[in-house]
Amino acid sequence: MNHKVVIDTAGVFVSFQTRDVSLAELLRMTYAPFLCHYDPDYKIEINTLPAMPTVEKPGHNAMPAFLTDDHLQIANPHVQGLVRDSDRSGSIDMSADNAKESFGLFFRLLFIWLAGKQDCTLIHASALVKNGRAYLFTGPSGSGKTTIANMIDNARIIHDDHQLLTVQEGRPRIKTLPYMGRDDFLYQDQACFPVEKVFFLHQDSRAYLEPTSSARALSRILTVRIQDTDGPDGTCASEHLKNSLARCTQLVKATRCYDLHFTRTKLPLGIMETA
Repeated sequence: MNHKVVIDTAGVFVSFQTRDVSLAELLRMTYAPFLCHYDPDYKIEINTLPAMPTVEKPGHNAMPAFLTDDHLQIANPHVQGLVRDSDRSGSIDMSADNAKESFGLFFRLLFIWLAGKQDCTLIHASALVKNGRAYLFTGPSGSGKTTIANMIDNARIIHDDHQLLTVQEGRPRIKTLPYMGRDDFLYQDQACFPVEKVFFLHQDSRAYLEPTSSARALSRILTVRIQDTDGPDGTCASEHLKNSLARCTQLVKATRCYDLHFTRTKLPLGIMETA
């Protein structure tokens, strides 16, 4: 008997079907805020195996995952499979011993792939919500995104690693994500928050805040944008790139952007104020 779980994935409804009842229950429990009962846009069969076969990497610079406009292919020691856009279906094999982590890895890649097909852009950043408004904290790997998210009180973490940027009614907004961040945290509601401020992080010997220009902010945002799909030559498909650039431009033009200098124990005062 096949058990079906439908998850809202970047505005696309994906049906995951499995004969493993324990896996189906795990997915329902883990992704409860994002379950839905609509007709699925994609159908993916999941097979759990006691032992995974030898991995054959799918090429493309020997990366364990290959995302194009036409398909998503993944091959690593815990999960292997292919999802096709042509018939909106696919199948994956994954380790039964490590089901939550194996599915989580695949689901994150699937989300990145599908997000590129929707009116949204993924960026590397942590984000907090306070009084219904989102505050983004971004910078290179190791700049302190997760540290900042854990230092600020009286605000809820949206996600400590990725943010889904969209533009609605001319205003940049952040949507909650259906997969976990670095600290295994999942925001327990589907929600969409207007962006109030963007902070570019700098670990320093003292804590202070300074405004930054839209042009400078844009150049930085583009470096933390997560490339979604590749064209035949390995470059980001032109239409996706154009739309993503437009969203990032709207973000920095419509939002106050700052360089946030901080220490491991101190932040500037008032960074979460709306005034």
